[in-house]
Amino acid sequence: MNFHWWLNEASFDSATLLKEMRKQTPSALDKIYQTFTFIVENDFQDECVLVGGMAIAHWTARTITPDVDFLCKNIEAVKAALSKEKVEFLPITFANPGTTGGLTVPSFEADFLDPDASNSAVNMNILDNAAPSIIAGMRINVADPAALAIQKFVTGRTKDLDDGFKLLAVCDKSKLKIMLKKLKRDLPEDMSAKEIWNYAKLL
Repeated sequence: MNFHWWLNEASFDSATLLKEMRKQTPSALDKIYQTFTFIVENDFQDECVLVGGMAIAHWTARTITPDVDFLCKNIEAVKAALSKEKVEFLPITFANPGTTGGLTVPSFEADFLDPDASNSAVNMNILDNAAPSIIAGMRINVADPAALAIQKFVTGRTKDLDDGFKLLAVCDKSKLKIMLKKLKRDLPEDMSAKEIWNYAKLL
């Protein structure tokens, strides 16, 4: 498939994400397109929110890989839709035996994440504050940069912290403050609301 027709400014709300999408191979673009089409055709725009590297690149300059990550309110509905379309999927397994974090779809190179699998309050904050955007000519809900920054700091890996600082630099600080106040009791001791806010004040 020739993707030049949607790799243009009119098909994207984000110039930074468009720039990164133009660097992807035709094979990668095909998988991204399949994932977004699955979301749109099954009316999952309000159920599934784009997170991960692609969401970060939507808000600020950041290299992306072709895999796509969605946080999903109703993971069972996603599973049912994939089964109906005979699309193979596998559970995402965590380190703790018997725990899963959602679904991975090898043919899409996409993960559909369960908000209850980790810090549900932080994840619900992402779902509740998502912003509708146009990506590849389709309406896709994207994680708000402030909500996504909080998640990245809570996750705490080096690459997540780097992403968190990038997002803090572009997010609405007043919105961030409201979110941190709401999540104060749900954040871990080693990455408290106060600590994240102190980082934000430095930028």
